[in-house]
Amino acid sequence: MEFLENDPNVAWKYRNLIISQVSIVELMNKYGLQLESKATGQEFTHRGSCPFHKGKGNNGRERTPSMFVSDRTNSFFCFSCNATGTVIDFVSLIDGTPPLVALQKLAKDIGIIDKDGKWDELKLDSLELLSPAFDPQKTIEPYLLEIGNSIREYVKNFVGTSSFEKEFKWTQKVGEKVDEFLSNIGHEDWEYAKDLADKVKKSISKRNKNGEL
Repeated sequence: MEFLENDPNVAWKYRNLIISQVSIVELMNKYGLQLESKATGQEFTHRGSCPFHKGKGNNGRERTPSMFVSDRTNSFFCFSCNATGTVIDFVSLIDGTPPLVALQKLAKDIGIIDKDGKWDELKLDSLELLSPAFDPQKTIEPYLLEIGNSIREYVKNFVGTSSFEKEFKWTQKVGEKVDEFLSNIGHEDWEYAKDLADKVKKSISKRNKNGEL
């Protein structure tokens, strides 16, 4: 594609536009993922088995789906392997290609790149007028990723020690509370997710100071 060879920054200029125009649920269905609907009015609208790690069920399939999906922000988060991102990240991970190549593929799918590999300015103008502003920091995914990373790094300190089982159980309880939290928040509640991430980090810091490490 011409924009990849000449000025990739032009492609990233339309990143949010592409994210707003591609349905992540429809995209995952095209890749053969089976998603189940969650209750409406919540941040995550669907959930399914994560394709990026092996579960403990038959043939590596997860017994309990760990990937949560939002068709409002066109994003996903996996509580088992911490894979997260937008439709662009999903295509990049599942195809094994760089994010810029994934962006190119999605741009072509929605018709904003013409047959000659150039941006279709008329189509871009019409879509930009219809597309809502998208701020990734005002979604809960970055904070969930922060929580997952904090828990993972904490429990790694105990691998191979006599305290591992005790601390692993503690992190499981934290994970259960986070899962319960997800079932009760709405699309606009990213600030609560940010607050939860801060609380988890403070709890870990407190355990460290109390001599758990």
